[in-house]
Amino acid sequence: MARPRSNTSTTICTARRGIGCQPWGSLRTKTKQSRTAQMTAPTLPADRLRLASVEITRRCHNACPYCDQPKSETDMPAAQFAILLDELVREGFAAVALGGGEPTLHPALPTLLKAARERSLRTGLTTNARDPGLVIALAGAGLLDSFGVSAGKGTWTALAGHRAAVVNLLLLAGRLPETTGLALEALKHGSRRLLLLGYKGDRPEFAPTTAELASAFTMLTALGRRAGATVAADDYTRRRLGLSNVCGEGFLRVTLEGTRDRCCFPMCEYRMIPALVLAAGLSRRMGQFKLLLPWADRTVIGQVVATLEAAGVEPIVVVAGHRAAEVETALAGSSARIVLNQDYASGEMLSSIQAGLRAVEHSGAAAALLCLGDQPQMAVETVKTVLAAGGQTRWAQVVIPSFQMRGGHPILLPRSLWAEILSARGTLRDVLARHRDQICYIPVDTPGVLADLDTPEDYAAARLRTGSVGDRPERDVSRTGSVGDRPERDVSRTGSIGDRPERDVSRTGSVGDRPERDVSRTGSVGAGSCSLTGA
Repeated sequence: MARPRSNTSTTICTARRGIGCQPWGSLRTKTKQSRTAQMTAPTLPADRLRLASVEITRRCHNACPYCDQPKSETDMPAAQFAILLDELVREGFAAVALGGGEPTLHPALPTLLKAARERSLRTGLTTNARDPGLVIALAGAGLLDSFGVSAGKGTWTALAGHRAAVVNLLLLAGRLPETTGLALEALKHGSRRLLLLGYKGDRPEFAPTTAELASAFTMLTALGRRAGATVAADDYTRRRLGLSNVCGEGFLRVTLEGTRDRCCFPMCEYRMIPALVLAAGLSRRMGQFKLLLPWADRTVIGQVVATLEAAGVEPIVVVAGHRAAEVETALAGSSARIVLNQDYASGEMLSSIQAGLRAVEHSGAAAALLCLGDQPQMAVETVKTVLAAGGQTRWAQVVIPSFQMRGGHPILLPRSLWAEILSARGTLRDVLARHRDQICYIPVDTPGVLADLDTPEDYAAARLRTGSVGDRPERDVSRTGSVGDRPERDVSRTGSIGDRPERDVSRTGSVGDRPERDVSRTGSVGAGSCSLTGA
């Protein structure tokens, strides 16, 4: 069957340390003590294998009502697969899991597995038990370390008791009794490894509640303990249940077209979305280097990074330029990574955005969160709101927080626009103006999305509002070279000289006098809206 992205991929997504669907890593840890510990308190191991889940075919013999994955007669050619394997080996991956579609429908499946073996990669796949004999033969020939079999599909019980098998139990809304029954059937046929998968696809009517997931996990754990079997859950389910704060570590999903992603779920709120913090400017209007000005018990840039860390964002890429070494020193001890914009002196904001995107373009991330380094009033909840909205648009839209109908930051930039941004010569505004129908505004309750620090007056007022009060910064004449009226526009941020517009679209990312689409928290406007009513 062409399983939903939330089914096939979840199975593989949890299998970082073992292969295919073996998250507890029994291939590497064989002791009785470790197996007992894993049965009594299933946890995700710290020393995970780096696993790539590769979509090798879109062929499928099933038609599951909850599946949204496209079907076709398309297969990944063996030559393309070999090139991909070489890339994965160079990047340090230790295992590949083959999926689809139904991987046993790929006409060259043994050849693909042999190619992985020749490169010393561990191997796995996920199957709907279309051809149990083929799977058993591949495992017997040493081409498969482990495989996941979908409970209830095909002749799945013929594979359930195999030493390399993990039985995948997909929980759909209202189907707890059915899932429990399948677990009992698996144990009856000798299964020693069960994996609970919580549906996370495009069909909300199939999505189980957190209470249903908790009941299923409790029930399966009890059944497994009684039968001497290991029970685990995929990363997404564990995050939902509060059992883990790890999701997607060491994992990469590669589609038939070669697209890479760190997450299996188009709508997952836990997927890795990097933050790009723009911190390369010259601070001309402030008169001194504003990023290192005090803010509470931190610096301005330190507060921005701390907010992103508190929101659970990773990785955090700070694009520095002017006084970059000092910025790096100020952020020592944080999780931020410093990237240099060699062209910072040009004053073009777009060059910093491009430097940040180049640093993450091969990460497999579905989007990037664009933040300003001089926006210490950015709230944790705002960051979470923007990311949640991005997940609900399947990371396909530009998401902009708005306060009183004015767009601000942080801005979520979908991967679909990265290539255009990287090749652009104007401003971010120019790019976004060509994609008005792809912009989604999310109203927020805090003016912090609009508040950055350009001038001494901005800084003093912001500190008074937030309680981070101190002396108003004096103009640093040695750095600006002159004393007098500040320029009408900060060229380093807008990228051009002239009268300052009423709304600086290059900063807000919005187009026109007011947001064209204002998607509320309780409703939606137009196709692909960012309504926050889901989950």
